[in-house]
Amino acid sequence: MDDLRAGIALYRQARIQGATVVDAYTSPCPSVTVVRPEDPRPEERLDWPTVGVRLDAITPDMLRDAFSLEVSHVMQSSRSLDRMDPEIVADILAGRRARSSYAPIVTVAGNLMAFEAVNAVLEHPSTVGPEGYFFDPWAARVESGRQP
Repeated sequence: MDDLRAGIALYRQARIQGATVVDAYTSPCPSVTVVRPEDPRPEERLDWPTVGVRLDAITPDMLRDAFSLEVSHVMQSSRSLDRMDPEIVADILAGRRARSSYAPIVTVAGNLMAFEAVNAVLEHPSTVGPEGYFFDPWAARVESGRQP
């Protein structure tokens, strides 16, 4: 989903319900994450300013900061910045440009997420965790945990 407030609500409720969330980062490269009930939520893991704040008290500035932190994580953890013009990234972060949505990337991310959802439902082991991974289709390479 493209709404951070809704995403925060989903992750918080999933923890309460003991449910696993299969998700993807905002990224120019397809990605997938699997957040199990005991795993830290993205807002906790990425140190968003929304931690501990009631949903109705989360401000637009907090959401912008959270989005910036997620994009920063993506750019540091993958070669995504190699796939996007830094000026476009700056415009997206500043709110001057909408997030890009390249259909093949969205389709591949959806497929990666579907495989992980099937694993979760069938209780098959998965090596994907809350940090997730990125697939660079231009280099046919899987990336995870790349250091800045």
